[in-house]
Amino acid sequence: MLIDEGEQGLFCDVPSETTEGKCHRVHVDETTVVPVAVHCTCACFEHKGSCKHQVIANNFYARIYKSNLGKFVAKVEAAEQESVAQIEAPAEVAQVEETPVEPHLPIAMDLPEELKGRGKVAKSVDIGTKGNLNGQRGFSILKIA
Repeated sequence: MLIDEGEQGLFCDVPSETTEGKCHRVHVDETTVVPVAVHCTCACFEHKGSCKHQVIANNFYARIYKSNLGKFVAKVEAAEQESVAQIEAPAEVAQVEETPVEPHLPIAMDLPEELKGRGKVAKSVDIGTKGNLNGQRGFSILKIA
């Protein structure tokens, strides 16, 4: 078996059992913890989607990366145990001291003399119509009547 890297990534050339001197190219995905065969150039892969050449390549990489796989599994298990321990442990609650708050009284506004009393309505002088907006019509910002 020949292992090399080309333009399409890592591949293995696995010898054919039926035809002497012929090799089938198995493309390998190496982004995982253990590289995995994803495609083969043989006719069996074209028909079934899997073949013995993939199995050979996968077994080869599983044997080589056995220690990496063991380390990865141990790391995942340790992370799971740590997360379970964090969930089960009671969280520390910070003590909050309450400070007394003085009530704020509303601020009264002094009205002008002409508006003091009952039944009087505030009238404003509309200075918003003094200019022109969008041509020759006057505009109003606020109108109280």
